[in-house]
Amino acid sequence: GKSICVLMPTHVIYLIRHGSRFDYANPEMWKSLAESVLATDPPLCDYGLKQANLCAAWVAEDLKNESCPPTIRSSLYWRVIQ
Repeated sequence: GKSICVLMPTHVIYLIRHGSRFDYANPEMWKSLAESVLATDPPLCDYGLKQANLCAAWVAEDLKNESCPPTIRSSLYWRVIQ
């Protein structure tokens, strides 16, 4: 008999954590800044921004041949939106 191969659509899921946080990279400076900003929502440090840009470039390259736009799910923390 013949065998039938059915190709199922595939889904790619990227799990990406935010880059390095400002409060972890600069704890003393963050203590003084946390009084004037939302202390529970620190931004990325400079290195974290570089990490985020490298990750974004990698994902964009990986998705450039996809026919459908990606769906992005994210928290609303500032360091994630950056």
